[in-house]
Formats: sequence, C-alpha cells, structure tokens
Amino acid sequence: MGLKEYNQHYKDSNKSNNQHFLKQHPELLKVFTGSMKEMTEHNINDTVAARYLIETEPLLKNKALNTVRKYFKDIRDGLL
Repeated sequence: MGLKEYNQHYKDSNKSNNQHFLKQHPELLKVFTGSMKEMTEHNINDTVAARYLIETEPLLKNKALNTVRKYFKDIRDGLL
C-alpha cells in the first residue's frame, strides 16, 4: 500500500476528522470556543478548563481529561 492509498484508507476510517466528537456535537464546539476566549482573557490553562468542562457538561462526563485537553489543542491548531 502506497502513501496515496493509505491516505484514502485513513480518510475512510473512524480516525478521520469527519468523525470527530465535536463535529458530531456542534453545541459542544461552541462551548469549547467560548471557553477558549475566557481562558485567554484570564490566563487559564487547558487542564483546569478541561476539568471544569468535564464536571459541568453532561456529554463530557465520561471523557478522559487528556481527551478533553486534546479537543482544546485540535481547536487551537485549526483542525476543527
């Protein structure tokens, strides 16, 4: 399998950005972007914000801390 075929397989698999949890829940994406603005204003790091969102958002209750931190990184990197 060459790089081109692997790329197509990757896009078709569940690892693709199209299957991202926040894309499936756009209301959460709005919460994350709003939180990021507040984080920059008050100099709050991703870990504290992730713990807060896990405690307050019902959809994130079963998500791991590192997963929620990764969502912040994905938004900051422009992947979502």
